[in-house]
Amino acid sequence: MIFAVNSRAMASKARKLGINVTIMDNAVIGVNCIVATHSIVPEGAQIPEISIVAGVPGMVVKSHRNLVANCLNAFVYNYNGKVYARGDYRTWDTEVFRQARAAEQAILDGGISGLGSTLTLGGAQWL
Repeated sequence: MIFAVNSRAMASKARKLGINVTIMDNAVIGVNCIVATHSIVPEGAQIPEISIVAGVPGMVVKSHRNLVANCLNAFVYNYNGKVYARGDYRTWDTEVFRQARAAEQAILDGGISGLGSTLTLGGAQWL
């Protein structure tokens, strides 16, 4: 990976920088950001956490907080594994599965609160 980071710019752990990214003086890139290939983050830019940056000059194009989607995918994977082991190979077509998925979605939607760079879900903290 080739990228240029000026000594007065801040880009450290938990940031993903694409190939040939340039970060100019005094730019601050928040935690868990993604900077697209060939982007130039301008001088003094303040990029908020969990942002996707692209372009010349680099601008925030999207935010990517996806904990709920990841947790729901894990639930579906686990659920399908259990019923598959019992020989039920089409469980996602059933009303029982749709209800279980909707219930899990409601739990996840109601149980996550944003705390800056930390998320809390059911008492556990996710960075």
